[in-house]
Amino acid sequence: MSEEALSLISSAERRYRHLSEFEVPDLRKCTGPLTVQQTLAEEVRGSTMLLTQQIQVNVVVFFTIYPLLINQGIARTLKCW
Repeated sequence: MSEEALSLISSAERRYRHLSEFEVPDLRKCTGPLTVQQTLAEEVRGSTMLLTQQIQVNVVVFFTIYPLLINQGIARTLKCW
């Protein structure tokens, strides 16, 4: 895999780890006040949305763009993979 592809995957993995190891546990442990819970929930929601977008981009790149490049013989020229 190219460095760019590995970078996309690594970035999504880092965001997932941060979300699952820090943001969600912080929200679960929070006992109040309500405004703090709401702020933490908004952070989890925002991170989840960003992770979803990263995954969608990865899917498009890996399953749409890359196969098109292979079919056109461009991938080898660009050394994408």
